[in-house]
Amino acid sequence: MTTTPTYHPLILPGPQAQAAHEGRLTEHRVVVEPQPEERPGLSGDGGGIWWHDRPLPIGQSKSFLVRFCCPFQVGDQLFVQEEVATPGPWNIPESCKLWYPVDGPCPFKEAVQYKSAERMPRWASRTTLVITAIRVEHGGSGKWEWVPSLKRLEAE
Repeated sequence: MTTTPTYHPLILPGPQAQAAHEGRLTEHRVVVEPQPEERPGLSGDGGGIWWHDRPLPIGQSKSFLVRFCCPFQVGDQLFVQEEVATPGPWNIPESCKLWYPVDGPCPFKEAVQYKSAERMPRWASRTTLVITAIRVEHGGSGKWEWVPSLKRLEAE
């Protein structure tokens, strides 16, 4: 049985978008919201790791977070949103020429319409990443972070 992948937008600044396009972006950190709370004491006394005011299973807190609390799963696809421009109106994909500012000087002679990364439609994304694994860990800021491992999905 084949399942349809779930798509999530991933807004990246120019250099990271270029790295994703070239296949060099292998993971992306996302801060867990809300943050799990580490309470002192034994689990029976209310200690341990809590999330959404519920205790997580002893010794399985990280795997539990990934399996039941993560906003994405292995196999999901992330379409990279980056700044993009076109010389004319935003039409259907087949008739719309696109230019990505991270690629260098604009090749269009006519006036250019820009779209910010947040407004980039999925069909205009040139890079799709597949989540191959997910882990949760404390990041450099001391906060818990989702860390999906990524692989660039090659165009068919």
